[in-house]
Amino acid sequence: MRIIKGADRGRQEWTARKLIENIEYGSVNFDIDIQRGYVWKDNGKKSALIKSMILDRYIPPLVFNKIEDIYEAEDGKQRTLTVQKYLNDEFSLSGLDVFSIINDDGNTEEIDINGLKFSELPDVFKNAIKEYSFMIVFTDNAEEEEVADSFYNLNNGMVVNAATKNRVKAKSRKQITQLGKHELFNNALSKAALDSHVNEDMAVKAHAILYSSD
Repeated sequence: MRIIKGADRGRQEWTARKLIENIEYGSVNFDIDIQRGYVWKDNGKKSALIKSMILDRYIPPLVFNKIEDIYEAEDGKQRTLTVQKYLNDEFSLSGLDVFSIINDDGNTEEIDINGLKFSELPDVFKNAIKEYSFMIVFTDNAEEEEVADSFYNLNNGMVVNAATKNRVKAKSRKQITQLGKHELFNNALSKAALDSHVNEDMAVKAHAILYSSD
């Protein structure tokens, strides 16, 4: 007797440079039904992630479901897009302590990188960020229900709004996703709203009204 489990799992390591290249080449996909839009607005939180990369500190694994050659993101979207945005000079660092380095003379020196975008950093900091190694954990062709369960479990206890949880755990999620793609939503909502799955959150409510018992 044995338990029938889900898809096979694997793991590998990608540098930040490779991670961003894979996004640009289309090998990594964040635009899946269960994902939220980009919600990290706090610059201190974004800067703390970059600090962890510079100092080679632990960052939780990024979780994907691999379908053929495409890695569909279950967890890690906020971290990955933050790295991409920083490498693209979309924000400056803030709230960080000074860093200690050993210069070419062998002496210790303190450097403050607050207020700097990526392109403005000394090369030693740029290299530390680009060469940071992320752990990539992935399932191989997992079923949709397993992917939804993984997302829910990974985000359980975190700040995920009720609409997102309802959308992910809904038993009629395929119907909801289809309803959310109706032309009505495309005409009525902005791209930012569609990227944040506002259409599907509205579809969840509409589905509940139509099919819930009195």
